[in-house]
Amino acid sequence: MIRRVRPRSVEPRKLDADERLRAAYMAVATFLEPRLDGIVAAVGDLLREEIPAYRAEEGRRLHQNVRTILAIALDQLRQGHAPGSTDTAAITTLARRWASEGRPLDQRSFQLGARQVTVAVAEHASELGLDGLDGTTLFAMQDAAWDWATVCASILADVQRDHEVAAARRDATHQTEFLRDLASGGITPERLAREADALGLDIHQPYFAVEAECEGATPPSMLETHIRRSGATQHRHPLLVVLGRRVVAVVPKVPAEYEGVTIAVGPPAMLQQAHASFSEAAEALATARAFGITGIVDLATLGPLPLVTEAEMLAQRLGERHLHALDARGPAGLELEETIRTLLDLDRNFDATAAALHLHRNSIRYRVRRFREITGLDLRCTQDLVTAWWLLKRRQAASTGGI
Repeated sequence: MIRRVRPRSVEPRKLDADERLRAAYMAVATFLEPRLDGIVAAVGDLLREEIPAYRAEEGRRLHQNVRTILAIALDQLRQGHAPGSTDTAAITTLARRWASEGRPLDQRSFQLGARQVTVAVAEHASELGLDGLDGTTLFAMQDAAWDWATVCASILADVQRDHEVAAARRDATHQTEFLRDLASGGITPERLAREADALGLDIHQPYFAVEAECEGATPPSMLETHIRRSGATQHRHPLLVVLGRRVVAVVPKVPAEYEGVTIAVGPPAMLQQAHASFSEAAEALATARAFGITGIVDLATLGPLPLVTEAEMLAQRLGERHLHALDARGPAGLELEETIRTLLDLDRNFDATAAALHLHRNSIRYRVRRFREITGLDLRCTQDLVTAWWLLKRRQAASTGGI
């Protein structure tokens, strides 16, 4: 008699948590794939409703962008994985392309998209077998979706910041090139008409050229802000660039003084003739720095001082003729030079000069006579007076590095 052995029933192997999650991801991929276009449309509608920047986006382009992102996520789900760090390179590439095209880069878009997808999945959790006994699989998938959205939002923020920094640098470079060409007279009328409005300038109104240089601890950014604010009018604004510690600008009105800083201003001119205004501002700044003059300066307020730094050959010849013998006397010659320069700075007032140098009035008269004997320059003669003033002021400027 053959004894039949009844086969024992084999219970199906229980899946561990990771295997259940992988199976769930693949089931969700199968569920989403035929519904992708509908979900993309719903996400697009949500983005337009919640984020104003997307309302101006062309519908077909927005649909394509959302679909591209969801397709990346779907590809991972098919493989039983949650979208994650492996997708960051692709998301970064997309975000950079969108930034270059001027597309909105709002970080909330990924959170809103993830929410829309997880809501759609949760509504069908039972038929997908995701709710289980305690819902842990569904919760794990929702957490993974939110984590991915957070990572993607961070990528958007980084790309947007990099794009804004790059744009600011391009703007700064453009402004620098524009002002440089404006100052040199190298800008064509066609380019001026094309670019001035974009830079906030009015080609039908005059501007002042400004050149200023920071001294000591004054930050160039603070000087730039000061000129930008005080050089603006109600309807027109300055255009400025910072070059090292120097601020160069065209302003609709003369800016206010800035304590301890020399701000040189050229005469008002239409932008096409701004190079002449810049030329005067640069000369005024060089002269003021040579003589330690601060405040608002222009060529007119500096009087004949700008002439002091010119005519190098003439200064050399006159110096050899009149000051060589003075230099040969060493400290005594320097003492005479200081006395005469102080006298001329004080409009040949002997009493004021004596007080400034702590000397007797007769000592000043004696030194004036000795200066005449040594240099041949008689301060009672107009031509000699002008020559002495010019040579001594030139030496003063040279001692400060101004020439």
